[in-house]
Amino acid sequence: MKNDTTVYIPIASEHFLSFLLGTWKTHGLVGNTRRTIWLKYLHRVAAHLCRYFAENIVTDKKHEDSLISALDKLQKSIKANSPEPEIECALIELCLLLLGRMPNHYRKRKFSQRSDFQLDRFRTIHYSQSYRQRAELIVATFIEPNLSKQNREGDLAEKEWLQYLRKYKKYGRFKEFVLEYRSANPDNYAILFQ
Repeated sequence: MKNDTTVYIPIASEHFLSFLLGTWKTHGLVGNTRRTIWLKYLHRVAAHLCRYFAENIVTDKKHEDSLISALDKLQKSIKANSPEPEIECALIELCLLLLGRMPNHYRKRKFSQRSDFQLDRFRTIHYSQSYRQRAELIVATFIEPNLSKQNREGDLAEKEWLQYLRKYKKYGRFKEFVLEYRSANPDNYAILFQ
């Protein structure tokens, strides 16, 4: 019977799910796990995806409807205890929609042209960053790693940058922090933003 089968969960999958769902929910998942338990995890992942979409995606109504439909299809296939290929295809469809649209090579014998893989007919992914996001990236990339290596003592420069950020955060002046960091550390800035 489908429900009685087991699924082998590698340590990398448990680790990934720990970041997504929290360690306390996923600890001990590695190894052979009943498929019904695995499907519960997948159901949680799909529910989290819905929340991530709602909080992070701004797009046109047609694209939003396609994404919601793909998420519904994913949730229904998980809930119906569908075979893995059906669940995997639903995830792949979701990924392709996020890239722009679902390709249609149904009647093509072969496709290898660059244009066959371009999904930007209706929309293009463009990541933009606010100054707050840039400031957070600078801190996460260059300042926090140096502080953690030295038990949060760090050298004076890292501490000063954190103090600057706290001061600028208080007044919402992230642009000034980023511009000041760029002028003081042009090489580091260029690694991230150019």
